[in-house]
Amino acid sequence: MVTIKIKKILTSIKQRTNSFSFHRSHQTHIDYNQYHLPYSSILILTELGLLLSTELETNLISYTDKLNFNYHTESYSLSPIKKGTSFTYYRLSPIGQELAQLIGSQTNNEYQEQLNELLLKYFTIAHQY
Repeated sequence: MVTIKIKKILTSIKQRTNSFSFHRSHQTHIDYNQYHLPYSSILILTELGLLLSTELETNLISYTDKLNFNYHTESYSLSPIKKGTSFTYYRLSPIGQELAQLIGSQTNNEYQEQLNELLLKYFTIAHQY
């Protein structure tokens, strides 16, 4: 059996709050400029057909569920600290997926550290081995 992992570019984490019947949310965006991936590059990747053009949002991650999350060779199990948490992301197109498989990638330790810091604001994290 072959498992295909669909690659995504995580853009933000949202935390919805319910106060006085107003649905409010706090959203933390990931600034990819510091990793040499400005928004203009995302638009170019979309125009080339390597990224799907719509930014997607996950369903609310259940407070009792564990979400499997992968970054390169690292696997995590995420449990939301509060209710109402979701991710926004761009998905690679089928052609983008194929090229990503062929090209491979390198781990960016600085990005991984900052991603872990961001995830710790919203989730408890357990490494999976």
